[in-house]
Amino acid sequence: MAFERCKPKLWKVEEDLKLQELVKTLGEKKWVQVAKGLEESLSIFRTPKQCRDRWSNRSSQVNPIPFSDREIKIILRGQKKFGNKWSKVAKLLSGRSENQVKNFMHSTIRRNIRRFNKGKLESEKIKFSSLSLLDNLEIREILTAKKSVSKSFFMQKFLSNEAKEIIKSMHDSITQSSKSKVKILENPSYINFSGFEVWNLKDFEDITVNEDSQEYCVTRNEINEEEYEYRLSFEDY
Repeated sequence: MAFERCKPKLWKVEEDLKLQELVKTLGEKKWVQVAKGLEESLSIFRTPKQCRDRWSNRSSQVNPIPFSDREIKIILRGQKKFGNKWSKVAKLLSGRSENQVKNFMHSTIRRNIRRFNKGKLESEKIKFSSLSLLDNLEIREILTAKKSVSKSFFMQKFLSNEAKEIIKSMHDSITQSSKSKVKILENPSYINFSGFEVWNLKDFEDITVNEDSQEYCVTRNEINEEEYEYRLSFEDY
């Protein structure tokens, strides 16, 4: 029997206290049991990954200073090596949590693409295709800009012909690759899953939807804990 639950966003004080109690009792690796304990005690559904991330962020001394250019370079190299396994990428940095790194890459870049593209002609917009775009200093300045940067900065900023060519070349390459994968999907026996990991480009489209107003729900079947814990490692990536 399958059931569906909506994930609450903000953690309440009583949740943090209960989380602390459960982790002390069960240890820092039993996140499936911790999530069940929260649900049974407070009737609030949290995924094991949410519990792990919350504990990691609350228990560690997270560096609040914005990412430096050196750290960004390390993150980019780490992403190329490990893909979207942010826990491994975060280990390359001192005092940075997995969530900090993941949120930086997703939230910062996605936000700045929207801010830059707003009001611009189609030919002037940044079309996200790969993190390799950040190898270009001009594009990196735009996509990694701090939240405090004014709207006028993005409105008055325009890409050079060199940057446009880089974006077009990478976008065309990804588009062609996607078409090839569609053909491969027609015959699944030829899929090599070990190399079949790509970014969800929809996360970086020029959208104006208020994401905070959208509820995020998940569906989970009744499966054993070991299998569920294995699956959850791929959740939210």
